[in-house]
Amino acid sequence: MHERHQNRSDVEEARERIQELVESGAYPHVTVLREHLTDILTHGLRPRGSAYQKGVHALIGTLGITPFLPKDEDRVILELAIDDPKKISPRLTGPDRSFNGVVEIRSDCVLPEYIRVIDPLQEEEKAA
Repeated sequence: MHERHQNRSDVEEARERIQELVESGAYPHVTVLREHLTDILTHGLRPRGSAYQKGVHALIGTLGITPFLPKDEDRVILELAIDDPKKISPRLTGPDRSFNGVVEIRSDCVLPEYIRVIDPLQEEEKAA
């Protein structure tokens, strides 16, 4: 009983944090393989199968933290112009099942006009 109560409290705190971040102008980020970029910018971003949960389709990203970019993959960051905190749900992750900035975007499709591409390769060139 205590664990369930704690979990509900954690989710409520996470939702409040999401609302604060969105109200401050933060948008969620999703990373995708560069090879999928043209299709996404033409048709939009849709939920995909999860590597962790078979049969689950979701749009998982980050909010308020830097997205992870594996060194061995050519990925780009998509910033999603979602300004309704109700469309962003917290994901409790890690061994302590806490909110660490991982979120689920609650949408069947994020249309191309709501997507801004952040290309890590171009960012590196600017910094050099």
